[in-house]
This record gives sequence, structure tokens and C-alpha cells, in this order.
Amino acid sequence: MSLPPTAEEQAAAARLVGSDGGGSGRSFEYFIKIVPATHVPLSGSPISSYVFVANTNEIVGRFRVPSVLVRYDVEAATVRFVAHREAFTDFAVNLFACLGGMLAVSGLINMAVKAAMKKMGSQAPAARHHAGRTYGEVSR
Repeated sequence: MSLPPTAEEQAAAARLVGSDGGGSGRSFEYFIKIVPATHVPLSGSPISSYVFVANTNEIVGRFRVPSVLVRYDVEAATVRFVAHREAFTDFAVNLFACLGGMLAVSGLINMAVKAAMKKMGSQAPAARHHAGRTYGEVSR
């Protein structure tokens, strides 16, 4: 006794055969690549495992036979993931490099804004100070 197909199975069959029921020639290809890997933690023994990479393609053609293809490949090379801890000095150098870059960019932006304001003539005249009295102000 077989169970009736689920809605998901019916939708997949309709996509494969086509909405008109006459076979629109859709083919589905599934590629699976298996890559052996070794994970080396900071402490402890290495752990061997596999990394899987999957890809799928749908090929539509008028005179194609509907099909589902599953292809797999096992890589001969082993990928090695090694964990390592960076020194505090590396962190400090990267931090100060980021800060220096931010200061340099802010200086460039400041210079560009000042040059644009000067060119547009919208810069307010600066008040001049002389012997405790500010020129350009109205005295009361």
C-alpha cells in the first residue's frame, strides 16, 4: 500500500512534466562535490571531516526529455583549516591603522568642504581681534 503523494511531491512532478502535461522538457541537475577537510584546533588533535558543496541547475528545452540528474565528485586534495591566535601587538597595529585612516579621511573631507565654501563665497567673514576689542561687532 502506497501513500498518496504530498502537495510538494505533486508540485515537483508538475514542474518536471510541465503545466500542460505534455512534457515541456525540463531537466534538473544536482551537483554535489565532496571535499575532505582537516580542522586543526588551537589545542587538541586534528579532526577529519568532509565539506560538501552543492549546486543545482534547471535546463529548459523544447525537445528535451524530462529528467533529474544527480552527479557527485570526490576531490583528491584535502583542505586544511588551521586555527591560530594573533598577538596583541597585531591587534594594536590594526586598531591604530584604522584610527589613522579615519583621521586622514576626515581631514580630506574637512579640506574639501572648506575649499568648496571658499569657492562659493558663502564663508562668513571672520571676526578680527585687536587689543581686547573685536572689530566687526556693534558696540552698545
